[in-house]
Amino acid sequence: MRPNHASANNEFNKPLIPLSELKEGDLFIIREFRGCNRFAYRLISMGLYAGVPLIVMKKSFSGRMIIKSGVNSIGLGCGEISKIWVEKI
Repeated sequence: MRPNHASANNEFNKPLIPLSELKEGDLFIIREFRGCNRFAYRLISMGLYAGVPLIVMKKSFSGRMIIKSGVNSIGLGCGEISKIWVEKI
């Protein structure tokens, strides 16, 4: 049985939310990729790892989002950001 995602396993027991719910300027940490392994591997190959602090740089009305990790900015579509579950920091 999967854990309740509102109280999923993270050290501070903060709720996990989809990346799509965050706003510009929000800081977050990726905790889960929900989707097939191919999706997770593709995100990892772009430098998106669980546990690394990131920031939402831009969010469009169409649902697209630009996030920043260190010096790298990555654009994601609305389908992708709904499958990335994060902890807001």
